[in-house]
Amino acid sequence: MQSFRAIGREPVDSIGYPRQPYRHMLEATLQRNLGDPLPADTALKPGDVVTMLCNKDAPNHVGIIGEHDGYLTLIHAYAPDKRVVEMRLDDVWRKRIVEVYR
Repeated sequence: MQSFRAIGREPVDSIGYPRQPYRHMLEATLQRNLGDPLPADTALKPGDVVTMLCNKDAPNHVGIIGEHDGYLTLIHAYAPDKRVVEMRLDDVWRKRIVEVYR
């Protein structure tokens, strides 16, 4: 939600989403703000917003696709580091992507 505010947009229904997936609130909020999602196998571009599965049955994590030195990166809040990080988008993270918003 802070990313929306950083570009001058106030998110619709910016109530956030709980740590545990609940009634697809995450996907619904993203869809209201960004439109219909694209399939997970869509060719990713910098600026895409992605939802991911992280040890859950429903998407519970969001990232933004970036680019650095010619390769795609994932910008997201990384719990082990307790901060937002940018890391190379490797196969492990790529397989977690459920939906792509552009």
